[in-house]
Amino acid sequence: MDCLKGKRFMCDICNAGYSQKSNLYTHRRTHTGERPYMCKDCGKSFAKRSTLNLHRLTHLEVKPHPCDLCNKRFALRTQLKRHYVTHFNIKPFSCEICHRGFVDNCDLNNHMLIHTGDAPYACQSCKKVFDRPSKLKSHMFTHTGEKPFVCELCNKRFIRKSGLQYHHRTHTGEKPYICEVCNKGFMQKASLKVHHLTHSNQKPFSCEQCNKQFRTKSDLNKHAYT
Repeated sequence: MDCLKGKRFMCDICNAGYSQKSNLYTHRRTHTGERPYMCKDCGKSFAKRSTLNLHRLTHLEVKPHPCDLCNKRFALRTQLKRHYVTHFNIKPFSCEICHRGFVDNCDLNNHMLIHTGDAPYACQSCKKVFDRPSKLKSHMFTHTGEKPFVCELCNKRFIRKSGLQYHHRTHTGEKPYICEVCNKGFMQKASLKVHHLTHSNQKPFSCEQCNKQFRTKSDLNKHAYT
C-alpha cells in the first residue's frame, strides 16, 4: 500500500507502520497502556515525554488563555477548548455500551476501561485495581494517611489535588459551574446537577413508604425522619 511506503517498522498488533523505530515503541504504548513519563507534581503519567512537558505547564502560574465567558484562565489552549464546552453541556463522545457522554475522546477511552475490566494497576494492600498509575498513587494515600496537598491560606491538608482545588473556592468564593438557565453559580459540578432538577419536573428519589418523590437524596432522608 502507498500509505506504508518508507515505513519499515510495523506494529505486530494493528499493522500500523512507522519510518522510525522510536515511533513504533511510542505507538506500542497505546496497546500496552504503559505511561513511563510521570509528573513529579501530581503523579499523572504519560506515554510521551512531549505530552508530559505540555502537562507541566499546567502547574505554572502563567495562564495566558482566558475563557471569554467566565474569565477563568488556562495554561494550555487545549485546556481552554475543553473548558469552553462545559458552558454549553456539549459531550460529543459517547460510550456505545452505556451511552454516557464525554467532553473529549481521552475521557471516553478511560471510561471504556470500566467495561473492559482492563485495570492493570493493583493496590498491594487491598487489591483494588486502577486504570492509571496516578490513580493508584492517589489511592495509596488512603492507606498511609498522607495528605500531600496543603492549603497555603489555612494549612488544611488533602489527599487529592482536586480536594484542595475545591477547598480553595471556600476562600475565594469562586463558583465556576454556571447554570445556563438562571446563571446561578456553584462551587461543585455535583451541586449544579442537583440544581438543574429545580428547572425540571424530575424527582428521582422516591419514599418507599408513601411514594412521595424528591429532587435530592438529602430531601428524601429529611422526609424519612419526619
